Amino acid sequence: MKSLPYHLRSNKAVDRYMFIEVLKHVVSHHPKRATYQYIGMGGPFLEDLKVVEHYFPDMPLVSIEEEAEVVKRQEFHRFKRNVTLLHETDEEFVTKMKDDTLVALWFDYLGREPSDFQNFGNAVKKAANWSVLRITLNAKFSETPEFRRQFYEDFAQILPVDWESYFEDANKFALMLQKMVQTVTLPSPMAGYDFHIVNSSSYRDGAPMLTVTGIKCADADWKEIKNLFAKWPFLTRAWNNTPGHINVPELSLQERMHLGAVLPTTSKRPGHRLHRRLGYCIANCETSAANDLENYAAFARYFPVFARLAM
Repeated sequence: MKSLPYHLRSNKAVDRYMFIEVLKHVVSHHPKRATYQYIGMGGPFLEDLKVVEHYFPDMPLVSIEEEAEVVKRQEFHRFKRNVTLLHETDEEFVTKMKDDTLVALWFDYLGREPSDFQNFGNAVKKAANWSVLRITLNAKFSETPEFRRQFYEDFAQILPVDWESYFEDANKFALMLQKMVQTVTLPSPMAGYDFHIVNSSSYRDGAPMLTVTGIKCADADWKEIKNLFAKWPFLTRAWNNTPGHINVPELSLQERMHLGAVLPTTSKRPGHRLHRRLGYCIANCETSAANDLENYAAFARYFPVFARLAM
């Protein structure tokens, strides 16, 4: 059976709304908020652009796509005049990108290539301060010596010094990818700015994925920006922090309504609270069910409703 389309994947949808939450915290506080533009890889349905437009209706929207046939499909799904569809690669876009461009940018990759890191790092360097930039990478991991050898050959120049210690498990490996993003976004000495991580998430979207979101800002502005996230529960406080995990369970509309009656909950064990509320197990064991439901409790407000329409 084919996997769900991009726009119907629950974990991806939650991750998408994490980006919106970051933008809500930052864009409205910038004195030139009207000059932000969104840059993304919209895919055939332009789904991320639609979500950004819903919350920021006046923000110019740009989609980058290298496949000509996909661009034609995007033209069919273009939902607003201010959506610009560019038939070019991410590298071509970054090369043309003007210095000090104020952006909300998301390079959403399916794979994990050295050029992905390089292009993202170059975009950060060209972006204006207070820009929000995000990268999604394939986080597939293997314990085999062959995987480790090939990974070293591909990424030796940006690996942390203790890179071998990150091959213990998938979580450590995701953290290493996060630190590699940090490496390619490091400013030159005396640049007067830094790229600060504010959110990172690992999740399954057909394959294991990692998304890292950060803000470029002048050193003097970081305290102000950090304070904007003081009460946000999904803040990633430092590059050394393990990425948060998104793993929302597939629930029916009836189940969601039933659980919604007790959400949000102040329970110290929200997963067990929701498990008892349902009265049956939604996973292969009670522990797994409680873990999945605890994740749902955390992200329920960002969990979209998918419904089948009778025709």
